[in-house]
Amino acid sequence: MEKNKIDLSKFLVNDGLSLQEERDTSLAVSEYLIKKKSIQPEQLDHQVKVVLEIDFSKEFLENHTDFRLDLAKIDVFNLLSIEKTELIHPKIPFPKTKNLDDIFNFLVSLTTLSNKASTHISFKHVKDSDRVLIDSLLYFKYLSLTDDDYLITESFTKLYGKSIENKYILFIKQLGKSPSVRDILRLQLSSEHFDSINKNIIRNDLLGDGSIIEENLTDRELKSIINNMRSWHLSIKRKLREPIL
Repeated sequence: MEKNKIDLSKFLVNDGLSLQEERDTSLAVSEYLIKKKSIQPEQLDHQVKVVLEIDFSKEFLENHTDFRLDLAKIDVFNLLSIEKTELIHPKIPFPKTKNLDDIFNFLVSLTTLSNKASTHISFKHVKDSDRVLIDSLLYFKYLSLTDDDYLITESFTKLYGKSIENKYILFIKQLGKSPSVRDILRLQLSSEHFDSINKNIIRNDLLGDGSIIEENLTDRELKSIINNMRSWHLSIKRKLREPIL
């Protein structure tokens, strides 16, 4: 008999069983076979918890943003509109990272280290600046918080095996799942002006974000995020192809 196989012969009905015992035994065998058949291999894999430990006191972040995309602004505008927007738990802070590339580099570095085997991530020696990066991945649903660590989500695993350019395209799509981030970036893609009118529109979009509402930010903090959103737009723009004159 193969290792780890269950010997069903012990469930076979023998002459000494009553009619009710025969029915109970038959039912037990049937339930086992149905349950065994219904479990897919990928489900079995997810039952095993594999934790990737990240120590912020050690150097692990790499630069993954030295590339250009064969995309124009209208393409990015459309990419931001592909995915359905999703509700984000208001207890998750709105991303405070000034440079969008920092979030992308952090994300790609983690996907490289996880090497498809990890199901969870734990972080050690986390400073405030590191916390901002982790919160950003929570906000954009690349990670999900558990009691002990962070669960890797499907959006995270979709990056496995992709080229750096395709990872960035998937990243842009993921940004569009946040209604406020989607609207703010699309506004700037449509208009190069970062004047008082557009700043006020961005401000109103942010004030409608559940995380911003929950944090009850000061006016100074809100202005800082508005400027960050401009920086995010410029970061994306630098990766686009040169316009044909």
